[in-house]
Amino acid sequence: MLRCAALLDLGRRDEAAEILAGLARDGFAAMRGDLAYRFVPDLLSEACLALGDTAAAAALHDLLLPHQGRLLGWSVTDLCLARLALARDDREAAGRRLRAALALVRRSGAALYEKPILALLDRV
Repeated sequence: MLRCAALLDLGRRDEAAEILAGLARDGFAAMRGDLAYRFVPDLLSEACLALGDTAAAAALHDLLLPHQGRLLGWSVTDLCLARLALARDDREAAGRRLRAALALVRRSGAALYEKPILALLDRV
């Protein structure tokens, strides 16, 4: 996953897309043990959105859905789910998820997440 994120940062989208597609093909089996580690869900959901990979977004959605409404590792699950909804062009679901994420971060004081949530809310 780190290689995929680095390739995205370098603008090497085709290579990043190959890596993400490979991870998604097996339902992110290689990542399941790491989902709760630090920012892994954030990185994966950002890659899905940046690359517009709907298959990867659907596969990751199913893994993250049981964690909605809370933090997963250092990631706000509803923010991740919102990115996945946007990758699938489901603005209505993305809006609901973003509002839930915003409520969670405001209740918890995790102000770090407020800016990216508000930026995505502007898109929906």
